[in-house]
Amino acid sequence: MIMVLLESRYHWIDSLFDWCVQTIKDFGSAFGMNYNEANILIFCIVWPLLFLYFMTLAVLNAHYKSKTLKWVTWISVIITLVSPLIFELIIRL
Repeated sequence: MIMVLLESRYHWIDSLFDWCVQTIKDFGSAFGMNYNEANILIFCIVWPLLFLYFMTLAVLNAHYKSKTLKWVTWISVIITLVSPLIFELIIRL
């Protein structure tokens, strides 16, 4: 009874997880990689580099308080957030 409640309560997590795994598989197949290689590329290489990039922008922004740098930071954040969605649409076509 408890397992049934947990499964029905967290069904959306299972669906989200399955969607993420399928997206990584599609990403890998689009670039000639398997799931493991794509996963390593995304979470061990690209994600830390993006984190360091945005941290550097945040530190520079706090240090110089430049209006130009603020726009660059926001544009970079928007591109980073929108690019996976665009990539997903391209793969699904």
